[in-house]
Amino acid sequence: MRPLCLILGAGIFAVFCVQAQSVVQPDAKYLDRTKPKLPEIGWPYLVGKPGNKMLTRDEVVFPVAGGFEVLKADFHAHTIYSDGQVTPEVRVWEAWRDGLDLIAITDHHEFLDLAIPQDRQRANGKVRDLARQLNILLPVSSELTTIHSGKPPHNDYIVSLIEDEQALNTNVFASFKAARDQNGVIIWAHPGPDWSKYAEELHAMGWLDGIELRNTQTAAGSGTGYVNNASFYTHVLDWCLKKNLAIITSSDAHWPIDHMIDRSRGERRDMTLLLVRSHNLDGVREAIRSRRTVAYFGGMLWGAEQWVKSIADSAFEVRLLRGIAGTGMRSDALEIENRSSFAFETRVSLLNGIGSVRAEIYRMAPLSRTTIPVILNTEKQDAEKGDASGLQARF
Repeated sequence: MRPLCLILGAGIFAVFCVQAQSVVQPDAKYLDRTKPKLPEIGWPYLVGKPGNKMLTRDEVVFPVAGGFEVLKADFHAHTIYSDGQVTPEVRVWEAWRDGLDLIAITDHHEFLDLAIPQDRQRANGKVRDLARQLNILLPVSSELTTIHSGKPPHNDYIVSLIEDEQALNTNVFASFKAARDQNGVIIWAHPGPDWSKYAEELHAMGWLDGIELRNTQTAAGSGTGYVNNASFYTHVLDWCLKKNLAIITSSDAHWPIDHMIDRSRGERRDMTLLLVRSHNLDGVREAIRSRRTVAYFGGMLWGAEQWVKSIADSAFEVRLLRGIAGTGMRSDALEIENRSSFAFETRVSLLNGIGSVRAEIYRMAPLSRTTIPVILNTEKQDAEKGDASGLQARF
């Protein structure tokens, strides 16, 4: 597989074909969630204070991509049940507000008997009903460390989609085995600069499912580089593609997520996009095992070419409009619709000698349409009105 990056809102470093196509929308019950089924309440850590803002969902929309529904996920976040600073309820409400479909609360396993030891439900048990009410998928998850193995290096791994955290052992490889026995997935968290022996062992056993390409908490840390002013583990993309591993981005949030992003600048939280066959935990597991994941962060999409192109293709619909009335004349035009929640800056050109368009950059606002005048070659002007199937656009 080849890597592909799309830089959204800053010129797209990719070429893909866009054709007029019918796009199947996901089940409406998963899209129309800007109003929760239960009564609106204030922000969790401001509940009861006069004048607090009511919570609303920022729905992040992606059309069905290549027949797969696109889910938005964060597989790495902490609460007061380990070294986090917020309650599990806050994590779920944050996920709902930010347009996620899945949040994995991954409190450190070694805190199981230390943080509120009498509470064996831990975070997931506390918010299972809340997540269900908000249609947020909540996989049982935990963060494991190799530090207690007595063997360097120190690596951390997320185990998710398991059934029983209590079955995990203090011996890290026994815990990995327990997670796999429960059909869980294993993700290497904030990997640093070097491929490690633990990762090699897990990969050789077929147990390593993915690696964090970007970890919001460790941005600008050891082993990271920069593209488009975003810090991430640039070498991890090659690791994942060469070793056929899922590409993951996670927040690793310990504080409120609002401490990690600047909403005044229109920033969104980092998220993993999953191309799923079914909107449930089994569908999530199958997508990870099939490596149908794309990382979104810093206004960019990173992943294998097949899946980034699939998401990009589904985000745009192009139609050829013939004989459009303009300023005293009639002309042809391309109507481009952005079906996603992300702004794109696109430079459009026609391929295959079909015609020409002004070499301009067009900003596509989220969920918007724009019309671009085109000049078609005379011999090519037998295309039927509204048929853009023979056109290719460079974005």
